[in-house]
Amino acid sequence: MVLVNTLIPIFVLIGLGLFTRHIRLFDSQSIQVFNPFILYICLPPLFFWSTASVALTEILNFRFIAITLVASLLSGALVWWLAKRFWNIQHPADRMLLSLSGLNPNTIYMGVPLFTLLYGSHGTLPVIVSSLTFNILFMGLGMALLDHLTQPEPTRIRTLLVRLFVKNPLFMPPLLGMLWSACGLPKPEALSGLMTLLAQATAPVALFTMGLSLYGQSVRGQLKPILLISSIKLLVHPLLALLLASLIWPLPRLWMEGVVLASALPAAAMVSVFALKYERQVSVVSSVIVISTLVSLLTLSGWMLILPYLPAVD
Repeated sequence: MVLVNTLIPIFVLIGLGLFTRHIRLFDSQSIQVFNPFILYICLPPLFFWSTASVALTEILNFRFIAITLVASLLSGALVWWLAKRFWNIQHPADRMLLSLSGLNPNTIYMGVPLFTLLYGSHGTLPVIVSSLTFNILFMGLGMALLDHLTQPEPTRIRTLLVRLFVKNPLFMPPLLGMLWSACGLPKPEALSGLMTLLAQATAPVALFTMGLSLYGQSVRGQLKPILLISSIKLLVHPLLALLLASLIWPLPRLWMEGVVLASALPAAAMVSVFALKYERQVSVVSSVIVISTLVSLLTLSGWMLILPYLPAVD
């Protein structure tokens, strides 16, 4: 039931975006207003506060992080190879966006509610660590690389570093949050309230904007990539995480189940923010998010049935 309750608001917000485009309350230009708001106003506080609010010692579970990274990179590499070999997608920026949709799970808006119900408030740490790993490495570095790949001329290393550390809104906030946590700095109530309000705006605005972007998009001729990427995200990604957690880097029960379930979450809505920013693969990325979210009602239920019977470190 928790999956249904989590999915309903997601699809209502996406549908609301579609509906308001249909009745012409918003037009395509509105996307250019909402998307920067998400990217530069909402996401940095969310990323900063998510790391500042957790003790650094709890974040640094290196086996869990290694499994998350390796399983995600392998899933993304598979999508990259398929895009180049079979779908004739030549530009690396397009392949990167498709790869991000095949490896980046919806840890914040689906993962946290799911883990809270399954394990209680103290059992959400695996999905939080997973989220931080994706935010810092895949979202932050991914945006820097997309900036580089979409430039008409090669970018110098100095310019790339400036974009990564100074202009990139997703890379530095979580690192600064970790520094804040490590230094034991206080968390004033007013600052906490401000960060919480901005962070809470992220999900509804991102999902609504995705609905706006889906209006009028045709997936004709693109159904095979959409279904394959969704399958890789929901089945291959968690299977790789399970194999790594079982055979190479064994984990305690909570962390083993956590890394598999986090990997089994559907594609993150934030990838559509990138697609809209760079105006590439918008229809495919948005469709993967919608379809993988809908089908995850079945696949996540299957993974939750299987996991208790699998071995883990005591």
